[in-house]
Amino acid sequence: MSVGEDQKSNPNPSPGRGWAARLGRRHTFIIGLVAGAGALEAGRAVGPLMGNAPAAVSAVSGRSAVQPMPPLTAETSSEPTPPAPTTAPAPDDAAPAPDDAAPAPDDAAPEAEAPAIVEPSAPVPTHFAALLTTRAAPSDLTYRVPVPDLVRREGALKPRQRVAEILSAAGVTEAAQADLVRALRGKFDFRYAQPGQRYRVEVDHRGQVRAFELRAAVDEVYRVRRTEDDRLDAVRVDIPLTREIVQVDGVIETSLWDAFINAGESPALAMDLADAFKFDIDFFHDTRKGDRFRLFVEKFSNDEGQLVRYGRVYAAEYDGALRSPVGTKRLFWFKGTKTKGYYDEKGKAAQRAFLRSPLKFTRVSSPFGYRRHPILGRRHFHGGVDYAAPTGTPVQAVASGRVTFARRKGPNGNMVRIRHSGGYESLYLHLSRILVRKGQRVGQSTMIGRVGSTGRSTGPHLDFRLKKNGRYINPRKHVAPRTKRVARADRRAYFRAIEPWLAKLDAAASR
Repeated sequence: MSVGEDQKSNPNPSPGRGWAARLGRRHTFIIGLVAGAGALEAGRAVGPLMGNAPAAVSAVSGRSAVQPMPPLTAETSSEPTPPAPTTAPAPDDAAPAPDDAAPAPDDAAPEAEAPAIVEPSAPVPTHFAALLTTRAAPSDLTYRVPVPDLVRREGALKPRQRVAEILSAAGVTEAAQADLVRALRGKFDFRYAQPGQRYRVEVDHRGQVRAFELRAAVDEVYRVRRTEDDRLDAVRVDIPLTREIVQVDGVIETSLWDAFINAGESPALAMDLADAFKFDIDFFHDTRKGDRFRLFVEKFSNDEGQLVRYGRVYAAEYDGALRSPVGTKRLFWFKGTKTKGYYDEKGKAAQRAFLRSPLKFTRVSSPFGYRRHPILGRRHFHGGVDYAAPTGTPVQAVASGRVTFARRKGPNGNMVRIRHSGGYESLYLHLSRILVRKGQRVGQSTMIGRVGSTGRSTGPHLDFRLKKNGRYINPRKHVAPRTKRVARADRRAYFRAIEPWLAKLDAAASR
């Protein structure tokens, strides 16, 4: 059947079926065969290209003499066209070789003919040609893989928070935590970490500790660093302290303790002032509202400006308000060849034979003399002074001497008796604990027990009594003599040393 007859058999092709419907089924079949032959030739060309890369490059980059198949049109013959041979045989009347071509020797072996490479009818994709030319990666090829930054955490330990919890939250593995503990062994134990201690940790993407720091105290830091050979090195660093002498002024409104807090200082400084004036002032009984104090003290601070501790109080002044039993007192610290301690403006030692009170901070709950007994309910003579204080408050000996009694005694509870020189004897009743034994020699300010409520007592307090030649005397009215003065060899140096402090105190008082 001819093409024309085939078209006549279907004079009204459906316009919605496209070019395949217009050409007819036989033309569609012929086009399919041609397309299949082209794909087959393309596969034959790609095979040698994959096996021989240099040849493939030349085949892809250059063009062979075989021309691509012309596009099909509607006028193409219905008879199938035989495929073109892959190589054209050389004709017998081929043109002779040029005269300048060198003839091949007779004994030369004929060269093996290289397989012919046929350009496929469909062009090779660009990315496939690039793949053929870069089968081996170049030596200078680098991969830029981004490495995560270090994880940094810092803060302060919270109550009941462990260091292990902080490390785990920062991404430190359990093995790395064990390495950190081993690095700090013998220097610091995480079990003794306290709330408020500041820390800083750096962790890499592997979960390894790169750096760790723990400020165990205001002047003590433990630092851990990872060295170049990938091990942890731990050291303890003592923070250098800055020393300065500062002036502290305050006014008493309720107590000495609160006065130092209101002045912006640590209450620990109140203990130093009370210790300097302990022979002259009872700061719970003799103080009055409006009393003023002034002192020059050493102050040590760390690198962050935090107060580490107070040093020596070089000069102190306590000025009692109107109707104060204290008056005005000044003391100066001095250390010479034969002299050491606090002395007044005239060179007399601050130390006396007896302390004003066996407790540093307390209040008098029951005075010396006759009173109504709170338990027995009758009036009787009370031979001591009761100091109300919490249970466990340290009790110190008011003077040096020898312990003659240290055990429980009926309604007196736990009691300690000390014999002093000059016919004096001191007694301490209702103790919760006794810290000395009979026959022991104790010095002034030695802790001999703790406040309690043993025996006949309504609450924790200390019943302190003082005897002279076997008779009870009022401890609060007894004025003990001063024990010594500045040594003669140091007297000139002492008055020269206190001159600048006297000038500072006078200048501060005039403002």
